[in-house]
Amino acid sequence: MIMGKILVITEKPSVATDISKALKVKDKNEGYFENDTHIITWAIGHLLELQNPEDIDKKYKPWLLSELPIIPSTFKYKVVHRTRSQYKIIKTLLKRKDIDEVVNGCDAGREGELIFREIIEKEKVKHPQKRLWLSSMTKESILNGFENLEDSEKYEGLAAAAKSRSESDWLIGINGTRAITKRLSSRFNKTVFTVGRVQTPTLSMLVKRELEIMIHVPKEYFRIKGDFSASDHKYQGQLVLPISGDHKDRIQSKDEKDKIISFLESFKGQATAIETRKDSKQTAYPLFDLTSLQREANTRFGISASRTLKAAQRLYEQHKMLTYPRTDSKHLPEDYVDFLKDALSKVSSLEVGQKASSIISKINGKNKKVFDSKKVSDHFAIIPTGEGLKKTLEGDDKRIYELVVKRTIAIFYPDAVWENLDRKTLVGDYTFQTKGRYLKILGWREVFGVSDSQTDALNALKSDKVSIDEFEDERLMTKPPARIGEARLLSLMEYAGKTVEDESLMEVMDGKGIGTPATRADIIEKLIYVGYVSRVGNSLRATSKAIRLLDVIQRVNVERLSSVELTANLETDLQKLESGELTKKDYDKIIVSYVKEVIGQLKDFQYEDLYAKEGSIGTCPKCQSGLFENMFGYACEKNTKKDSECDFMLHKDYCGKLIHSSAVSSFLEAKKTDDTTLIYPDGKTFVGKLEMNSEFLVEVLRLTDDGQYESIRAKSTKELQEKEEVEFEKKVESKYLSMPGTFKKTNEAFYFEGGDFPKVLGKRPKSAGDGPFVGRIPLLVCKRPITEDEALQFFQVGKTELLTNFISKRDRPFNAMLFVKANGKYGFEFEPRKKKEPVEKKETEVKAKATTKKKAAPKKVAKKK
Repeated sequence: MIMGKILVITEKPSVATDISKALKVKDKNEGYFENDTHIITWAIGHLLELQNPEDIDKKYKPWLLSELPIIPSTFKYKVVHRTRSQYKIIKTLLKRKDIDEVVNGCDAGREGELIFREIIEKEKVKHPQKRLWLSSMTKESILNGFENLEDSEKYEGLAAAAKSRSESDWLIGINGTRAITKRLSSRFNKTVFTVGRVQTPTLSMLVKRELEIMIHVPKEYFRIKGDFSASDHKYQGQLVLPISGDHKDRIQSKDEKDKIISFLESFKGQATAIETRKDSKQTAYPLFDLTSLQREANTRFGISASRTLKAAQRLYEQHKMLTYPRTDSKHLPEDYVDFLKDALSKVSSLEVGQKASSIISKINGKNKKVFDSKKVSDHFAIIPTGEGLKKTLEGDDKRIYELVVKRTIAIFYPDAVWENLDRKTLVGDYTFQTKGRYLKILGWREVFGVSDSQTDALNALKSDKVSIDEFEDERLMTKPPARIGEARLLSLMEYAGKTVEDESLMEVMDGKGIGTPATRADIIEKLIYVGYVSRVGNSLRATSKAIRLLDVIQRVNVERLSSVELTANLETDLQKLESGELTKKDYDKIIVSYVKEVIGQLKDFQYEDLYAKEGSIGTCPKCQSGLFENMFGYACEKNTKKDSECDFMLHKDYCGKLIHSSAVSSFLEAKKTDDTTLIYPDGKTFVGKLEMNSEFLVEVLRLTDDGQYESIRAKSTKELQEKEEVEFEKKVESKYLSMPGTFKKTNEAFYFEGGDFPKVLGKRPKSAGDGPFVGRIPLLVCKRPITEDEALQFFQVGKTELLTNFISKRDRPFNAMLFVKANGKYGFEFEPRKKKEPVEKKETEVKAKATTKKKAAPKKVAKKK
């Protein structure tokens, strides 16, 4: 029996607040609530993280291929710096003597389990531990959860899977990213190429589609349509040819099209029409799990997966209006009949839920499409709770809530019935096809407000004889496949690259996929954040950076890193680990073997071998020799060293525009591209084109507002200043530059404009421009704001004092001094590293110290008589 207090650790402050209200724990302290029986505190997501390689050993700080793979014998955690104060509070609470039991109140899932276990293991907690498992944040659900706390041991499998997932992501991500970045980086390009267990296979699907679009060559084809009149209506048919396969309506040559048109226009008499009409039933879609909710929201509203998850999480945590959203189940437990009836009864008072009143009495546990405990995983489907109905929802929250309510109601409505029309109109030996699909009975579609007044439904034929009105031919060009949207990508991730469009078929598919419902949105957002993917409308476009990455991965034959199927197998292994079918030791062996294989291949390949089998892809425009592909571009075969006969090189990537090998010849012939969306180095986009000048150098040209093109070469400080708004200016004296000048602040930077080019900076570089000297330092350098005093010091002294908290491209903080470069811009100067003392000196000091210590006199022990 518990005599002391129960300590509850939740995943976030809002959950702790809700639990404290439900349990009437009213006294709030710094970082926790407390009363006579309970202490309720909170994490802020992960308070601990796996150590970085340099934390394990300083030799791993530089990214060296020779040190890969990095495989720690044991994984250790460190406190997340940003939330260290809250961790300290939890640590103190765990050491209190009046604590008898600790409850894991973190989110009921893999990550929630890991957040709690990380803390418990690091602090070596010996108290008995219980698990609070909630599927709803209503007061009744919380109280019921505390009445039914479970032993922590029940979730050992979940904890093992969570820990192994975290460690395997570290091993693959750290080692893969370092290896491929080192192999792909060059002297002029220090871009980081991140890879990940789920991230890279997901990216491979987008890259595959982007390449299909790039290499697509439009081909001409023709179609012929016929207009006909039946006794009481007119209709149109499409000519179909008696051939096998898809695209039976496409005529491949103009001569063949003309021949058919000639026959049709000379045809005398009536055409003959026959038709079939068949009814088909459409069952309501299953209840939502997270992935299907994200797909539907993206299709209907264009909302990203990340936005949908955030809205669903708010509706669960803050509004208490939906059940737990991070679920992969589309069913309810068989004992949830009364809960659902009660929830829908309350929801029926809302406008969005009015359709519920007619079906509540029909809800029963025999409906296996809804109630099936065998198909419920850790959490059941997303449904309304019936709570929070007085709240006024807006934006995404309103859309998502209404979508869930309608889906929950619709599943209890009868099937919708469609009429499928297939009409064939025969003109001599040629057939024109007319197809249609018309909604006869609304059924469950009534819930979504679909009207049955369709004007395009064709009347039935009263006679098989129809008259010919006219024929019309059209010339068309084949189009590349459409880019993949988020809804489609979520489906591909869920079913490991298999295309499943019909949601009713998803129920019978093998659930082997990549990622989890809780992580897929984050994966997509990360791909965008690191520059591998960009959003184009409601579609996702793989960037040139992504295509370069996958090209090398495939050429090196590191299939495991990008294979959707093999990654899905790893996800299945995690599920086996969770269920106890696989041990953590066995899973870890699989991952270590994976990492060693991948890193071995990435370390050992030779650059010249990657394209050795590729022949010449074109002619050098400068000397007419062969042009060959290499890692970074397309080089003349004579461009082999610094003083080569020919130095022509066409790079693969210019401001995000990839010149694919299939497009090299056409680019060299046209010497320019069409207008396209390009990317500045800072990530901002602009419309422009590439153009090769008379010196065979490719220039990036930006399309200006007045319809002209301008080069985006690095501008001088004077050119930059001319386009910025001045906030203030004043006269100052610079001792370093030995001149008076004007110190200015614009909306983008600080400037110093003086007289002739200062001697202290040496020879004037071309990039400094002509005329008076102009120095410039941006208001923001490496994510760190520059103050007016620091800018003044920069120009007057020549460099700043040591400044802290710059953030590098690898998102790491660093300190440096800024100094004035010859072109008037800034450079970094770092503190010199402290020299290590010679080993001999240290040994001498140790010996010297040892001789100064007096040895303690040994105690005399009296001999026994």
